[in-house]
Amino acid sequence: MSQSLEEALDETTPGERLRELAASSQVKIRIAVAKNPNTPTDILIKLFSEAPLDVLNNPVISLLLLENPCLFEEMCQSNKLIFEQFELPKFFLNWALNCSKGQIRAYLARSSKIPLSFFVKLAEDKEPRVRCAVANNPCTPVHILNKLSQDDYLSVRYEVARNPNTPNNILENFALKGGEEISCIALRNPNTPAHVLKKLSNNKYKVRRAAIAANPNTPIDVMEKLAHDKASIVRYDLAMNKNAPIKILDFLAKDKDSDIRYWVATNKKSSESTLKQLAQDKFDDVRRAVAENKNIQKDVLAQLVYDQSEEVSLAAVKALYPYKSN
Repeated sequence: MSQSLEEALDETTPGERLRELAASSQVKIRIAVAKNPNTPTDILIKLFSEAPLDVLNNPVISLLLLENPCLFEEMCQSNKLIFEQFELPKFFLNWALNCSKGQIRAYLARSSKIPLSFFVKLAEDKEPRVRCAVANNPCTPVHILNKLSQDDYLSVRYEVARNPNTPNNILENFALKGGEEISCIALRNPNTPAHVLKKLSNNKYKVRRAAIAANPNTPIDVMEKLAHDKASIVRYDLAMNKNAPIKILDFLAKDKDSDIRYWVATNKKSSESTLKQLAQDKFDDVRRAVAENKNIQKDVLAQLVYDQSEEVSLAAVKALYPYKSN
């Protein structure tokens, strides 16, 4: 055992020395400091972000809470994702569930590591931001999502429409009967039924058609139709669609709108022949996107190294020689 680790574990080590040890590059030393009851409070708050279990199990915590009732709140502010990243003790989860600060309850509501009873209580929280967090959580049970889909606050219903686990009947209702914004959100959700996407692909509102073009599960025949849409925003979203067929991307690569050609150049599904064609595009941004596409052939990159645009040339060099150019 190293001397530094021995010091970090020793409960008689002065607080200032523990402060120094907390900055160690060795994880085991920092964890030892987190467990040490002589560690200064501000250091415990800092270490909570990476070693919450060790800090919470530190024997001095109960005393520190008497001195500073806001200690747990301060710890949570040091890592807002703490409830999502770690399996935390039940006493701490219960504290968060009953915390007077809505922001803390919202952090908790985003976690996948809380029991069903917590989802039930948080879904009834008086603060909309907490209910929004529940509605957005992929682990929220379906019956709770169903309840939140009828929430008085539109922002909560928006999050239900975004949730990847929202049932298709709720999404169908949002898409067909909701206002324009919530309809568009639902139409981008991969769970929205194909027949709904097909039905609304002829909608007079271009934002709805664009949302359908962006949906990775839109039927291919609908994508083919949208590739000819007169509204450029529709073709933009289609060019970005990660599931757009190669033949559609090939077609969009010839679009008169350079922004659409740019998005085709960024798409990982674009064919080698399409990328080679776009490497000759007159717009610098399109050629730079080609150089940054992981599927571009090395011979094309070699040509782009000598591009007249410095940005394009640099992007090609970075792609060809990733270590030398960093």
